[in-house]
Amino acid sequence: MEPPLVEGLNPLYIVLAVLFAAGMLLAAVQILNIRRRQARSRVVTEIECPHCSYHATREFRRGDYIGMKTRCPSCGGDAYVIRIYQESTGKEKP
Repeated sequence: MEPPLVEGLNPLYIVLAVLFAAGMLLAAVQILNIRRRQARSRVVTEIECPHCSYHATREFRRGDYIGMKTRCPSCGGDAYVIRIYQESTGKEKP
């Protein structure tokens, strides 16, 4: 006669398995909340030209940094990135 499969199963292993599963579930929920929050906001770059007072905002591009020199579309001179910030596009829940 074969012994039962659960014979000698330590209750500590069961508790550890339940805690592990709960931790994985909590991590998944946190990741989903972060992604949902990021979808409601966007990063914006603000550009200004000191020569002609041109001022514009655009979607952030990888490589943008404060003080970055770019060409002014209005006068052709040097324009600079003066601000980079995150802008909310909807209601955010804390």
